[in-house]
Amino acid sequence: MKRGRALVLSALLAMQLCVVMAQAASPPPGPKPVTGCLNQTITDGFWNLKVTSATLGALPTNSEVVAWGVTFAFGPAGSKVLTPADSGLGDNQPELILKDGTKLDMTTSSEIDFNRAFLAGSLKARTSTTLTLWYPTTDVTSKAVTFSFPLNAVNPVLQTSYGYPVKNPSFSVDLTCKKTAQ
Repeated sequence: MKRGRALVLSALLAMQLCVVMAQAASPPPGPKPVTGCLNQTITDGFWNLKVTSATLGALPTNSEVVAWGVTFAFGPAGSKVLTPADSGLGDNQPELILKDGTKLDMTTSSEIDFNRAFLAGSLKARTSTTLTLWYPTTDVTSKAVTFSFPLNAVNPVLQTSYGYPVKNPSFSVDLTCKKTAQ
């Protein structure tokens, strides 16, 4: 009886130790991105982003496909000419997140437009490029709630910092709140 109880206690301790080790192995969540609302210019110190609209409609290239169109302006925040591809943009594409948590990917033509606009060269200081990205959806009832614009703080190849003044230079725009036009 004592031996059985000891085995049960040992098993429970082993399971608890496994749970504690698994929790310790999970990295803590990273720093939050720079956040804002529709029609609000937000900055991470290097870049400005302003989302001006997120509307559900027909895909411009195929009127039979329902898609969210997200229009935004993106450009350098300061007085330097910047190259987005050399400062953390491009490894991940912007996503649109619906109220039910679904993450939508942009169309191939939007991805080409995005790459052409932001990854092909430098952007002049204190200017912005306006672009609309299209995100097809089959769920016309779930509202778009977040536009996620990822940027890396660290070069993924060299493991060196890009020098952002914030820990997470990515942008997250809450599409359910709207600021008056700036």
